Formats: sequence, structure tokens, C-alpha cells
Amino acid sequence: MHYHSPLPESCNQTVAASANTTASPRALPPGVRRDAAIAFLRLANELPPGLHCALRQMLDSLVAVADGRPIRVFSDLVVQVTTSRVLVGPSSDDPVVFGIQRPFTVRAAQTCHHCGRRGHAHQDLGGRVRCARCAAPALLLHAIDSVLKQASPLRETYRSSDSAELPPLLRPAFRMYVEHHARIAPDMANEIGNEIFTGWLKLLRGLASEVRHGTALAA
Repeated sequence: MHYHSPLPESCNQTVAASANTTASPRALPPGVRRDAAIAFLRLANELPPGLHCALRQMLDSLVAVADGRPIRVFSDLVVQVTTSRVLVGPSSDDPVVFGIQRPFTVRAAQTCHHCGRRGHAHQDLGGRVRCARCAAPALLLHAIDSVLKQASPLRETYRSSDSAELPPLLRPAFRMYVEHHARIAPDMANEIGNEIFTGWLKLLRGLASEVRHGTALAA
């Protein structure tokens, strides 16, 4: 999979700060900075945009220790991307180089692959690493779809307490719908008819359409 996204804005200051710590250009073999820049352009196409900042910082750190090390540390560098992991190879026998590569792989599993904020792998999203903000629309859609795919997701008497049968993300919304939107007091919830649940499913279908079109929640 190829990605075409610019560096996150939040990366600019960090990159500038790390650049100040790199070795003097006179101490570096000719072409090191050029090879690092080429490596970034090549590898960035293989990485989701949220990891571009971490990639830039890893390459800056490699530049800083490049004196006396083979330039092919950049030309041979490859990345393997899955939904939840990013591996860097080839594994280096040089403990300094390996010590720079390893933290990048750890950071990749804790960074939203979409925006670069702190995140974690979500099983309901196929293991994708997302922050809470980026995960919210997809998690909501997953919860809605899991209800709509069921023939009878709730019992025939629709009470606010029946929310236990729903995905956790939808339980508060269902209780609010039953008790407030339907204007039925909680102690009268047993008298709610089938039309209430029909309305709830219609609401979910409309919300699912909005999420799919990006109008319900900002990604």
C-alpha cells in the first residue's frame, strides 16, 4: 500500500530540534544527508501519514551517528507495514543503529497511523492503530452495523434496560432514545410498543449513512 501525505504539522518543530543535534556536516561522509532524504521519500510512500514524523526522526538519528558507518544503512533500509505493526529491516548488527531502529517500531505500535497522535490497536477495527478521535467514526459504524445485521437484537418488550443487549458504544444513546426521545418515563418503559424500536433502527440507519459520508463525526 502506498501513502501520499505530507508531514504532520506537529512534526516540524520536533524535526528542527533533532536537526540541531545532528553531527557537523564536515564529520559526515559525502552524500549521507542526501541518502537520508532519498530514504525518507522512498519509505514515506510505504508508511501511513501518522508515522511520517517518527520516520523523519529515526532518519535524523541515523544521520547523527553516520560517521564511520556504511552509507547503505539508508539505501538498504526497508519497512514492512501491517494494520498494527511496522517493522524496520534489515536488522542491524550495529548496536547503535539497532538501538535507533527498535524504538521506531515500538513507537509505531503506539501512534495513530492516521494522524500521529498517541493511539493503540483496536480489535474492532481489524487491529488498526488509531487515537480516540480517529477511531470514533469507525467504531460507531462498527457498532451500528453489528446491530443492523441482527434479526432481533433486542427482546420484544423494549425497555431502557435492554441496552445490555447492544454494543457498549450504543447503550447510552438507546437509553436516551427510549426515555427521552420517545417521551416515555422510565417506569412506563414496559409499555413501549414496536414502533419505538422501529424508529430506533431507522435512526441507526440514518446515522450510519452520515458516518459513511463523513458528515456525522470528524475523522
